[in-house]
Amino acid sequence: MTIFTKEGDEGETSISKGKRLRKSDTLIEVYGTLDELNVALGTALAFAKTDKSKTLLPEIQKQVFEISTHISEKGAKVKELDIRRIENQIKIMEERLQVMQHFIIPGGTKGSCFIHQARIEAREVERRLVSINANKTYLAYFNRLSDLLFVLARWENKEEGVDEEIWKEWES
Repeated sequence: MTIFTKEGDEGETSISKGKRLRKSDTLIEVYGTLDELNVALGTALAFAKTDKSKTLLPEIQKQVFEISTHISEKGAKVKELDIRRIENQIKIMEERLQVMQHFIIPGGTKGSCFIHQARIEAREVERRLVSINANKTYLAYFNRLSDLLFVLARWENKEEGVDEEIWKEWES
């Protein structure tokens, strides 16, 4: 079987159960943004150095992929327990990170930078989900996921001995 079917050449694509939508449909935008997030997570994983990142990122990738296969359904594939697991991971890392008292400029190690990229993709997914009135559990999941990725990017820098850059207002 080949990758091309030529069925999308007129600007439509198939989703579950053979339903066809215009490629500009907001649901297709959600699918595309979930795909972008998954690629960003894979890139972050390729550059991550810490065991925490190497453990969490593949798990997140699998869950995001799973979500993308069910996003058009009424019920959420994500459960409250999944959100609590994310919150617990955040708490574990925050206990060892310096308390934030200022905004942090994204940067540092390559792994941290790519995790930050995945974080902004997770935020984009969240915004796209709002546009299709997605299940609130999905909204909570991606909101929390972006928080986790922010903390994980900080973790990556800390574990690699790279100081965070603190944002300071421009002095004119």
